[in-house]
Amino acid sequence: MGTKRQENHFLKFLKDTFPGDIHYLFYSKDLEELNSFFMKHIYHETTSVHKREIWGAKSRVTSLYGQRIGWVPNRFEFIFFSDSVVGEVAESLSHRHNSLKTDEQHFNQAKELIERLRIGHLRDANPAFLSEGETKLLWFLTQYAKSPEFMIIPRLTAGLSVMRVNTLIDFILDSDRLDSPSNGRSPKYVIGLSSSDSSYLDRFTSAGRWTVIQDVNFLRTALRSAGLSSAEESASGSSGR
Repeated sequence: MGTKRQENHFLKFLKDTFPGDIHYLFYSKDLEELNSFFMKHIYHETTSVHKREIWGAKSRVTSLYGQRIGWVPNRFEFIFFSDSVVGEVAESLSHRHNSLKTDEQHFNQAKELIERLRIGHLRDANPAFLSEGETKLLWFLTQYAKSPEFMIIPRLTAGLSVMRVNTLIDFILDSDRLDSPSNGRSPKYVIGLSSSDSSYLDRFTSAGRWTVIQDVNFLRTALRSAGLSSAEESASGSSGR
């Protein structure tokens, strides 16, 4: 019950902090605090529910955060459950539909998403053998496939080549154009971009509906203003893995 209340409070905090039908881009020299903030308030606050898995596992780590907040961290410690890229994305699509198994429609939709992100050549690859950049793109798709309200990427470029950064930006901007947050089919993005990667900034600002935040204390100030600071700090301190 306590964890569920924390989840609801944090989701409300995100809605209050990032209002409107726009996206938010943190532009700073050091983005580690942004990553640490979301690691503390999302990654360490998960609960398990029972769900069939392709590899026969009894449960999968999921929660309100997993269902309504997409999360793509800088470093990965995650285990994929399918033996193929397309199977992993299809599994996430079935999770969005509260289905206990994947079907042909899930696989067809997964193939479409994989092609949109230009990783069709990896469709049948085993996720366990992907490179760091390929793993990040797959994890992004598994989060996006669940149609969360928020998609949080603390450092967009981490682990990605220049070509793959541009591919991911293309996907994000296209999804915003085709499936805007106002119709409930695309998440609201909260993205971190290092000032050392300034060449990508214009791609977002020229697209419209992106607000650039350069205040490194923005989240800390917002958390205090929401009256969650002390409660969240103590909760995260007692729940770390």
